[in-house]
Amino acid sequence: MTGYEPFVIWLLLAFLASWVLSLKVKSRVLAGVAGILIGAAGTVVTLQLIEAVVTAKTTHIAQEAGFATFEDYKRAKTAGFSTKSDYDRHLFI
Repeated sequence: MTGYEPFVIWLLLAFLASWVLSLKVKSRVLAGVAGILIGAAGTVVTLQLIEAVVTAKTTHIAQEAGFATFEDYKRAKTAGFSTKSDYDRHLFI
């Protein structure tokens, strides 16, 4: 992810954690700091989960077309080929 998406995820998680903690903890400062830390940890976990899902999906697409990696698949797709056998024939001609 690029841009502001990770910051938005962190901000939402930090706000929610701070709000929930402020109901239980008397100190607003402690609730805010804890919310920021929980939000940061939650953002890391969320981004790792998103990356794992995207990697699994792209690997599956590449393997269905006969490619070992998604990078090979993208290269072939850019050259105008959708299967590995067609792309291999193109490379060896």
